[in-house]
Amino acid sequence: MGWNARVLNVAVLLAMSATVAWGTKPQSFGFSNQKDYAEGKFSETVVDSYGELMLGRSLAPVELGESGEAVGAFAEGPDGTMYAAVSGVSGVAKIYQIDADGKKGSVVYTAPKGFGEINAMTADGSGGLLVGLSGETAKLIRVDPKSGEGKTLFESKDVNYIWAILRGPGGEIYVGTGPHGKVYEVGANGEGEAKVVLESGQKNVMALAQDGAGNLVAGTDAGAGRGLVIRVDGKTEKPFVLLDAGKVDVTGIVGDGSGNLYVATAKAQVSPDEADESGMPEEPETKSKPGAAETEPVEPPDTDTDKPEPPTTTPTTPTAPTAPTQHAMLWTDGRPVNVCAAVEVSPSPDVRAMLKKLQAERKKRKGAPTLPGKGVKGASMKSLSMGGEEGSEDASSVYRIGADGRVTTLMQEAGMNYALLLVGGGTGNELLVGTGAEGRLYRYGLADQSQALVARVKEQQISALFADKEGGVFVGTGNVASVYEMGAGLAKSGTFTSQVLDGEHTANWGHAWVDRALSEGTKVTVATRSGNTEDVEANGKFWSPWSEEGEGRSVKIDSPAARYVQVRVTLTGDGIATPVVNTLRVGYQTKNLPPKIKSVSVDGSGTSGGDDTSIGDSGDSSDSSAASNNTVDVSWEANDPNGDTLAYRLYYKLAGKGNDPWTPAAKDVKETPYEWDVRAVPDGKYQVKVVASDSPDNPANEAMETARVSAPFLIDHTPPAIGELAVEVDGNRVKVSGEAKDGVSPVVSVRYQIDGQGDWQPASASDKIFDSPQEAFTIVTRPLSVSAHRITVRATDAAGNSSYKAVTVSVKS
Repeated sequence: MGWNARVLNVAVLLAMSATVAWGTKPQSFGFSNQKDYAEGKFSETVVDSYGELMLGRSLAPVELGESGEAVGAFAEGPDGTMYAAVSGVSGVAKIYQIDADGKKGSVVYTAPKGFGEINAMTADGSGGLLVGLSGETAKLIRVDPKSGEGKTLFESKDVNYIWAILRGPGGEIYVGTGPHGKVYEVGANGEGEAKVVLESGQKNVMALAQDGAGNLVAGTDAGAGRGLVIRVDGKTEKPFVLLDAGKVDVTGIVGDGSGNLYVATAKAQVSPDEADESGMPEEPETKSKPGAAETEPVEPPDTDTDKPEPPTTTPTTPTAPTAPTQHAMLWTDGRPVNVCAAVEVSPSPDVRAMLKKLQAERKKRKGAPTLPGKGVKGASMKSLSMGGEEGSEDASSVYRIGADGRVTTLMQEAGMNYALLLVGGGTGNELLVGTGAEGRLYRYGLADQSQALVARVKEQQISALFADKEGGVFVGTGNVASVYEMGAGLAKSGTFTSQVLDGEHTANWGHAWVDRALSEGTKVTVATRSGNTEDVEANGKFWSPWSEEGEGRSVKIDSPAARYVQVRVTLTGDGIATPVVNTLRVGYQTKNLPPKIKSVSVDGSGTSGGDDTSIGDSGDSSDSSAASNNTVDVSWEANDPNGDTLAYRLYYKLAGKGNDPWTPAAKDVKETPYEWDVRAVPDGKYQVKVVASDSPDNPANEAMETARVSAPFLIDHTPPAIGELAVEVDGNRVKVSGEAKDGVSPVVSVRYQIDGQGDWQPASASDKIFDSPQEAFTIVTRPLSVSAHRITVRATDAAGNSSYKAVTVSVKS
């Protein structure tokens, strides 16, 4: 039926028995895990990895006024003004200034034609914005939000993408680019010639950060094979790989100021054919200072961070580690604080479908991973787990790289990590991870190693995260560009609306059973609506209105009988506490429908030849072969639309006798085939009628029956009769002639044997074929010896009955 959670619920059966008038098994639609909820719609609610529905963090939308593809980055000016960069707004990228109350955004900069993406943006420290424009030739510009003008600080014919921007401690600007995987250093005011400080050997540098010692750290995609985290020594400019993450893109890096780095990765999904179509160039040569990063493979690092070890003296390259899976569902309610003000986390594009409006440009602009954006559909929901799994090198993960170089897997999942943000302060530090394709925002507590799903967005992709100086968190989305400001507390109200649930037939709705945990000031209510059209979005006017909200563990569903139903669960809290729905079941009972009998056959030789018939009607018409002497096997195919248990009765009568009554052959039969003893049934042509009843699961006055009649078949207990045998002796050969007759069945074989020895030899039919109840035959023996001989004749009918007759002859010459 398209919904895997359809189950029988005994509790629903007991509750509905006094109210449901239709006789069939009560059933229910069940919601108890993430998969059950996956196709529904969430508004200010989330479902965790245990299948518990609860309120999420409050998300206040910011009105942009225009439709875009994806939010690429956020930035905050020195006066606290927030800015959002949006790609794909009428074919170009735009920057919006968010007003002080966080309710509306207004355009302060529009990129020139041909620049449809802004994937990186940060404040320049003096009121301006450093912005990366991606296009035919990418540009780093400084935008004055007041005038709306942009000044070019850097561009190169080898650069099509700017993925990340980082301001160094001296005001210098680092730019992560593609498709040649280089990091450039640009002077503080764009003065002087930009220089390459890292050639990664990969296609794109997606993320930039600084470690605790002030060294540059870069993260790459896996376009050339491996996603790498590379440190560039601030004094020697020597590159060194801190983490080989495998066949994944490194989409975000943040530091905590204490020497720890946090890294987000996303599965790479560009196929070789797609890469060829996009015009990716050959692998660039790694030359000039500082050159490609050096690596030296070693065993995966120990994930036990409780016992830190001193850094090794020999350079090593940690690979993506694994760790035992753990589960904890907690969150904190403190206001987040940006502890990494010098680092702006770039959006986390993974290798997904390219923005729809930018497909034409993709072939021209070589070698880039695609952004989260319009047209990317959600994948099947899977829970996020803490710790890695064996052999999961290419999974989307979050790692911690300690100051001593040790790598620990914090989280791992099958979705896409688009954005990473570190918020909090002191021991309250926590990571926020924005994912796709279900638009989930996870929190990971660094102090207690706990995790929680704290928010979901309808746009399906969280493409950018940012914490302002006041502790507010801004969330940007892809698929459709939207901006939200996330509150520190929980939403005070939220809903989950199920997908359309299909009862398959007209159903009477019983109760909604809600297993929930409530604290003071919280409640859960349920409403439903029903209809007989599956597409409620297009044909909602033909559905019933939403019922009144019902509260309690058992809520009577006050919606009309229909094939389809939707349930809406409303959760109400106080901004601090949330109700928790552990399981939800929607009980229903379909109208009782008669069983269906597809076919009836006797001895396996008969076939059905018509539609189901009512009691007394004939359905099958073609004759089947004769039955065996003592028993016949009656077989049938039957099912019940309601899933009821069926019982069967069998009847028989002579074929062609329309007015004769049906004689019972068997009752209360449970299984097919049924072996019917026909020794007491006279010879003749008969039909069998099978009656299927759903009475085992329905009251006597509500049970329904269906019958089907077999094709005619023969019951024949009597063998053929062999008439007088005429004998002629011609030298040493003997000719025997005769006739065999049967009252019911065709004579199918006549054979003979001489002196009771040897095989039975075939006789010749006078009309060339044995196929009728009366057959004349002739036997001509081989040359026989001079002696008396006994010739035995055997005649067999179609039912397998045989008769014998013998004659003695003398051969004299």
